[in-house]
Amino acid sequence: FDNELSDYLEEIRMHAIRHRYHSRMLEAPKDEDARQRAIEGALKELSWLNDQLAIIFKRFEPFLGFKNHK
Repeated sequence: FDNELSDYLEEIRMHAIRHRYHSRMLEAPKDEDARQRAIEGALKELSWLNDQLAIIFKRFEPFLGFKNHK
């Protein structure tokens, strides 16, 4: 993979880690504000990850070799 794709994979990884963090914070929130921040953070990260489903194939397409098959 090239550097651009490697950076993209790292970006996916970081969003997944942040989503996991916010989800964990929901298990034992300190107060209502912390709970709300955890909900908003988890939803933000999940939304970003979900948006990637529409574009991830295009990002990997050059490396999949589908153009070589008929």
